Amino acid sequence: MASIFNRNKIVKRKVPRKHQCRVYFALGGDEFVPEEVTKLLGIEPTKVSYKGKSTKGYMIRKTSWIF
Repeated sequence: MASIFNRNKIVKRKVPRKHQCRVYFALGGDEFVPEEVTKLLGIEPTKVSYKGKSTKGYMIRKTSWIF
């Protein structure tokens, strides 16, 4: 669904799949501070994970910042 503005009201329409796109940006590594990346880029990540932390029964192997 896409929101299209039409004379001060929003009209919802289905957008054909061929016109949709996605953007994925991620950084990963052994040693960096994800909060510094957030501050530098000025955008909040959708997910951050830290090397050495345990989650869902397994150990995270690298620090990552994902948008």
